[in-house]
Amino acid sequence: MGDTLFVVARGVVAITVTVDGAQRFLHDCREGDFFGELGLLTNFRRSATATATLDCELLAVHRPVIAELVAESPEVLRTLLRFFRDRLIARVITISPLFEGLSAEAARGWPSASSSSSSSRAPRSSRSRCARRGST
Repeated sequence: MGDTLFVVARGVVAITVTVDGAQRFLHDCREGDFFGELGLLTNFRRSATATATLDCELLAVHRPVIAELVAESPEVLRTLLRFFRDRLIARVITISPLFEGLSAEAARGWPSASSSSSSSRAPRSSRSRCARRGST
């Protein structure tokens, strides 16, 4: 179960999924990016693999901390849900045979995914607050 959100404090983490027995690259998470929001928000088993491609330092932000942040500031939930939506769209475009012929540039131009890239960089105030809370 996904009960933790991870923030990359240092390094690079590659996010991949297995489709028909083959690993498919989704995106890299770099300093300030986060991952794990799909499992955290849906309470389902994690469906992607996170692999450090450079030495990493990660901050683990557990579900009770996220719940407290959302209670204090509903904008945190809206930010997580926006990234959740964008990640789901990016994943469908990446793994669905329907979009195989679509170039990466064309896929990024889709309206739902263009409001913010598939990067999970949170607004600076949310990011520093998560990092501070998640590190204690």
